[in-house]
Order: sequence, then structure tokens, then C-alpha cells
Amino acid sequence: MANWDRRLITPQRHYELVAEWPYYTSYELAELSQFEPEGGGGGQADRVQLNLRCGRCDQSMGLLPSLPGERSNVGELAAGVLRHMVMAHDVALSGLGKGAGT
Repeated sequence: MANWDRRLITPQRHYELVAEWPYYTSYELAELSQFEPEGGGGGQADRVQLNLRCGRCDQSMGLLPSLPGERSNVGELAAGVLRHMVMAHDVALSGLGKGAGT
């Protein structure tokens, strides 16, 4: 939060918006082995991933850790949710359009 630009949105408003937004998680297999790396070499192994999905349109808003030892960055997840709200649902950050997103 040290680099937060309060002229855009306050941290409090950011977390209020994100906390009110409907979301759920989905558990699915990412078939990464079907893609060839651009730099050559061996491909990636398939892996299970946990998606944080929008409760209104089902689009993925971020990935949650799915392997032992992986950690999530709550700030990055919250930023992904906020970015999705603004870009996909036209939610106003100022509060003037609070709840107006579709």
C-alpha cells in the first residue's frame, strides 16, 4: 500500500467494492502440455488450477494457489477483481455508480 495513489481510489473504497462483489472458485485442469514453448525445449506439464471467477459473468478474475507451498498475494487478487469490475461491468470507482454494474 506504500505506492497507493489515493487520487484514484482509497484503499478503503477498493476493499469495500471488492468485498461486495459476487465471486466463486472453480477447480479445473489446465492442459498446458498442448502448447509448445516459444523458446523451444520441453513443454509444461498439465496442472490443476483454482480460478477466482466472477459471480455475474463467470469470467476468471485471477488464479489462486493450487500447489503445496504456493502463496497468493491478496493485493493482486483484489486488484484483479477491481480491474474486472471496471472493465467488464462498468462499475464506477467513485461510488457514484455503486451497485450499478451489470
